[in-house]
Amino acid sequence: MNALKNRCILAILILLVLYSGLGNMSANVYANDSDDLKHTLYPERSDWYPINTNVANVSHYIYNDINKNGEYDTEDQPIVNIAVKMTRPDHSYIIRRSNLNGFVNFTNSMNASPVDVSEPGEYTFEVIPPPGWEITSNNAVQKIKYKEAPGTRPGIIADKVPTPTGISPIRKINGKIATIGENGSITNVDPKNIKVTAISPSGKEHVIALNEDGSFSVTGDEGIWEIRVKSLSNDEVYQRKVKLGHVPVQMSTIVLGNINENKAAPKNTKVVTFEDITKSEIQKVPNGVAGLKWTNLIITDNKLYSGEGYINNTISGRYVAYNTSGYPVTISDDKGFNFHGAYFGVAWFNEAEGEILKIRAWKGDKLIAEDQFKLSALGPKWFDANYYGITKLELETEHYWQFVVDDIMVSH
Repeated sequence: MNALKNRCILAILILLVLYSGLGNMSANVYANDSDDLKHTLYPERSDWYPINTNVANVSHYIYNDINKNGEYDTEDQPIVNIAVKMTRPDHSYIIRRSNLNGFVNFTNSMNASPVDVSEPGEYTFEVIPPPGWEITSNNAVQKIKYKEAPGTRPGIIADKVPTPTGISPIRKINGKIATIGENGSITNVDPKNIKVTAISPSGKEHVIALNEDGSFSVTGDEGIWEIRVKSLSNDEVYQRKVKLGHVPVQMSTIVLGNINENKAAPKNTKVVTFEDITKSEIQKVPNGVAGLKWTNLIITDNKLYSGEGYINNTISGRYVAYNTSGYPVTISDDKGFNFHGAYFGVAWFNEAEGEILKIRAWKGDKLIAEDQFKLSALGPKWFDANYYGITKLELETEHYWQFVVDDIMVSH
């Protein structure tokens, strides 16, 4: 009996061991199946073939060096439509331009076609600044070597990524001297009878030569400049203080005999930035903004139209304004207001670079000021107006292309 009992106990133990083993084996199988499923769902690539037909980019980045320090930092902004010339080892070349985000893309691949770079060798990249601009980052020309890399996506790679290139407009003040004629019209002065002196922010005096039409130009450091105009015929002296910032300044015409010329700008100025007027991508400027009446001026997000000038001419935030369909804009107040200036450019480069902006200021039915200057899609000019006590301001483009305006400064 004891022997039979012992055999029964042994049999039960064997069955328990077998059952336990089967259970573990089942769990292991389940775990292995789960891992296989995961690898199936999230496979790692193992078939790295020598050359893919994909195309890759090597991008140059072009920025507007706002603080002109030669470094790409938080103050700087991408700039659109700047040309970069790439010269191949065989001396052939191609020119690409910066896109809406400041990148200049050159495609490369060993077997895709067409591409900009398809063969190994040393390639030269040259950033070409527009007239009136200069490179601040000391890397106008960069050389990059390409080599074959069969295991990579394009099959060819560069030895380095280009460093960002900064450009900046030359700091310049442009102006013109005129006088009031016998019939009340504004006429050119005789340059021989006028002496113009520009006093720099450091206090240095510069005697400025006048052109035959009474226009002048001075280049210098940022800061507050003083422009003094002396009539040699009657010893009258007129002076204007002008702030030269990171963009060129176009002064309104200094009209000798105009009592407004020696006025200091009021302290209660309002800057219309267009940032707090709407949350939509596009909207007409409503009456009441800055206490004024507005016609034909549209607010827009600067990337809505994909136009170079909308982006390059933005000064603050992302909203700017333009003249609807290129038609004239009026800003008015029958009680009178002062227009101190604004940043102006043009919306489109290929179609409208060099468009003429015409500005007229009225006091009732009397035209009291008239100015005009060229616009660019690459960057704005600050129009330093000296229009006091006006009731209507007219802004018009000669060829009905859209101007872009930002940070309009007015006061009452």
